[in-house]
Amino acid sequence: MLIKKIAGLVLLVVGLAFLLSFISSLNFSKTGFEGFIGAGSFEKHAVGNNQNLEAVKKLPVTFVRSNMCSLRNYSNPPQLPIYFVEGLNAYTNHMRLYTASTYVNGVWIEDNVSYKDKPEMVLSAHTTRYKVTPIIKFEKHIPVSKDTCYVSIDAKFNASTGTYFIQSCDIPYLGVSTAYKINATKAAKDGFARIEMKANEYDAIKQLAISVTKNAKNDYEKVLLIQEFLKTHYKYDPTFSVPADVDPVYWFLFKERKGICKHFASAFVIMCNSIGIPARLVVGYLAKPTPQNQTVFASQAHAWAEVKFKEGWMEFDPTPSPIRIPTVTEIIIVDTVVKKGENFTVEGFVKTKDGKPVESGYVEIFLKKNKNDKKGILLKLAQFKDGHFKVNVTAPDLVGEYHILAHYVGSLAYMPSWSDPIIKDIQPTAL
Repeated sequence: MLIKKIAGLVLLVVGLAFLLSFISSLNFSKTGFEGFIGAGSFEKHAVGNNQNLEAVKKLPVTFVRSNMCSLRNYSNPPQLPIYFVEGLNAYTNHMRLYTASTYVNGVWIEDNVSYKDKPEMVLSAHTTRYKVTPIIKFEKHIPVSKDTCYVSIDAKFNASTGTYFIQSCDIPYLGVSTAYKINATKAAKDGFARIEMKANEYDAIKQLAISVTKNAKNDYEKVLLIQEFLKTHYKYDPTFSVPADVDPVYWFLFKERKGICKHFASAFVIMCNSIGIPARLVVGYLAKPTPQNQTVFASQAHAWAEVKFKEGWMEFDPTPSPIRIPTVTEIIIVDTVVKKGENFTVEGFVKTKDGKPVESGYVEIFLKKNKNDKKGILLKLAQFKDGHFKVNVTAPDLVGEYHILAHYVGSLAYMPSWSDPIIKDIQPTAL
């Protein structure tokens, strides 16, 4: 047993060292998002189709090609689980850490706000309750959904950004959000970001924004046109790089025409501000819009935007989805009957549709009373290699017939997939 624990610890250290070597090769300052690659919304695309915050934190936009190898060739970078979350929907799956309203020569600077406000508990027809369980300790900021008016831990709050600050957090907490689509048409008169860049580059971006929005009837339509323009005319590609003497947003828009979430979100914010619509950058995690318990990984670190209308701030995400390879997840071995409290094994494979094993990743093992249940019970998160997983699971305190399902969570390169359900009859513990 001791040897197994030591071996497991060694594998964990090696895995973390590999991840750290990867992210340290990317040019990011200490934002908690070293090397984040932020894909867009979860769509199905297949191949072929402040308190004492030390110093002000900066979020560079420049992306340096990985020293490890090209992400075009090695397109399944390692993942690190960050937290579990359940109870989300399409209005709450963008989970913020902080906002940024100052852009200076290619760098976004986090808003330096005081966390002395008292959140107002507002219950409405659009109230969403969610639960976050940290896997690693949160430092300074905790991930929360937009318009979160309550958290069950002693965290400090800033009303203007909707963000929460805490020294550290490693315990589960509940959140209550009233996020809902604002019926907006006209932008507010304040809330503009401070943009500092070369005059000729800024003017080119402004002229592009004017051209894109020329047929809009109001500010809201202008924002939608900018978002759609970026999603449809630019490509998501993590190999984007920028010359040292050129603004990265200008280079993204007029030269490379490809990038990752921070390039799309930055371009969106600057384009909106250039035509008199106040907008800012938001940094956090992009979770799946599902009430089911899910694992959020480091690779889901994300940047998106907010626009301020008279009714309040409204989220927009101009980043398109990456093109990913479809996968198939299959359970091949599982006990048909177990007693509650006993251990049982779930074994299976994750492959592409043409039978090629997925190099590595994570599977979640779920228990559901009905295979179409939206929630279910997350029993275990397990890492696999060369397409094969073998997971030791403890039967929960339940009795009856259930479905066991394996969920491959997907990655930058591969689409997620679910196994077909396997019936498991959980019996009472024998006397």
